[in-house]
Amino acid sequence: MENKDCEKILDLINQYIDGELNESDAELVRAHIENCSSCKKVYLELLELEKLFEEAKDDAPAELFEAVMAKVREEKA
Repeated sequence: MENKDCEKILDLINQYIDGELNESDAELVRAHIENCSSCKKVYLELLELEKLFEEAKDDAPAELFEAVMAKVREEKA
C-alpha cells in the first residue's frame, strides 16, 4: 500500500470524511479509495470509528469528549 499516492490519500482521508476538502481533492480521494483496497479499508475503519465515537459521546462526560476532541484537533494540525 504505502506508495506516494496512498500517502497523499491517507493525509487527506480525515478531511474527506469531515467534508473539509475542495471538490478536486475530494474526487481524488474518492477515486483512489474505489481502486485501492488498502486505503478503502482504512477509510471504512475510520468511518466505523467515527460512528462508535458519536455513539459513545452521548454516554461520556462532556469534559472527556472535549479533551478527546482537543487532542484530535491538535493532531490534525
